[in-house]
Amino acid sequence: MRTRLGGLILALVFGLCPGLTVAKSNNQFGGTLRDSTTSCGSCHGSAGVVTTLIQGPAAVLPGQTVRFEIRVEGITNPAAEVGFNAAINVVASNQPIFSVVAGQPEAIADAGTQIAHSNTVFPLKLPSNGAASYPVDLTIPAGTSLGDVYTVYAVGNAGKNATQVGWNHATNFTLTIAPPVPSSLTANQATATASTIELAWSGSQGEHFRVLRKLGGYASGPNDPGAVLVYEGPLESAVASGLQASTDYYFSAYGKAPTANVYSSSAATATARTADPGGLSYPVGGTVSGLAGSGLVLQNNGGDDLPVSANGVFTFATLVANGSGYAVTVRTQPTNPVQWCEVSNAAGIVNGAAVTDVQVVCANVAIEVLPAVLDFGDVQIGASSSPGIVTIENTGAASFRITALNFSGPAASDYSVSSQNCTANPLPPAAVCAVEVVFTPSRGGIRQATLSMPLDRSPNPATVGLTGISEAVFGSGFEQP
Repeated sequence: MRTRLGGLILALVFGLCPGLTVAKSNNQFGGTLRDSTTSCGSCHGSAGVVTTLIQGPAAVLPGQTVRFEIRVEGITNPAAEVGFNAAINVVASNQPIFSVVAGQPEAIADAGTQIAHSNTVFPLKLPSNGAASYPVDLTIPAGTSLGDVYTVYAVGNAGKNATQVGWNHATNFTLTIAPPVPSSLTANQATATASTIELAWSGSQGEHFRVLRKLGGYASGPNDPGAVLVYEGPLESAVASGLQASTDYYFSAYGKAPTANVYSSSAATATARTADPGGLSYPVGGTVSGLAGSGLVLQNNGGDDLPVSANGVFTFATLVANGSGYAVTVRTQPTNPVQWCEVSNAAGIVNGAAVTDVQVVCANVAIEVLPAVLDFGDVQIGASSSPGIVTIENTGAASFRITALNFSGPAASDYSVSSQNCTANPLPPAAVCAVEVVFTPSRGGIRQATLSMPLDRSPNPATVGLTGISEAVFGSGFEQP
């Protein structure tokens, strides 16, 4: 639970500065107000308005020790020393008490009903990004009755220069001695059959659980007469069985202390649908890894398009009947950056269970071509130049194949490939191949063209500019025609 007292000016009172007295944990405040006119800030740093937050469980079982975090925010001075003061109301019996977390600053007052993080043992903390936090433990006596209610208070200090306003205005929240609600409940749709659904849940305090199922909505409470008991006991998983096919079921999990008779009034919830009749229809899915680009779209059996934007588990929306085939393919490869995704375990027959082992592995496609422009210099019309060499290196993580070597541009016919080893086989990562190009000008002037090398795993071909100058023999020298 997280409670914020917005805009509150709070301070930790240590009795270190003039005009201060310590607040009492019985909710009475006898201190005097102080503000930035005091001299404490000159030694410890001024922070102005600070806000205090308390984080921790809202429901605790008897006999449990639970940890809270006291967080002070809104600190404007990075050199301000940060502390806090926390308290819980005093009761005649079964008094919860604070204790110091090892390695933290400490000061205990009021027999454990009040704790102040001061520098008596360890230095106070400096803020990070305008905030600092401290852990503190609170123990609930074993004899405490379920249903008892306490209030936890906290006031923060940063620089010993904020204003103490008293416990009656401090950040606070209600702590109930009650059965905790299970923290999660999942119903495994992927393995659901026509009559069963697997369930799993989790608790935090060694409690027992009661799990109910119902049609048309969640149970109204742990004793809902219209709900059916699925499981009761200390375990954290069960199989709901005896279900109707093609039906939505609503599940609720309640918690209680092992020796108590009362379950929590709230529940963790989940819903799932059983498989089709005779249907035994199952989902098909798997995992995606290596994805860095955007635009990846998967298909199953030529349809059921599934856009994928992140690594992790994926599942197609359409179930596949038991005994029927599935075939997962990539419809659209990712871009920005350009990637190529390969599918393994891509095809098979659904055999009485969900398919979860399809693997989609993506890798970047990258190429480096040198030089960017291949210059042949001066070559006589009708003569052929020495071969110019273009090198291609696979600088990505995916293999690719150069599918063609194409010349384009105004002088495309003046250029030809004399030798190459780039199109015969795929080029694996870090490998290099070469293309030798010859310039045979057919007429005079500056002759330019482009060599394009399309890749089988990228929408963008690699290119090299080609240029040369042709001259004709005239008299005893060379002359432009």
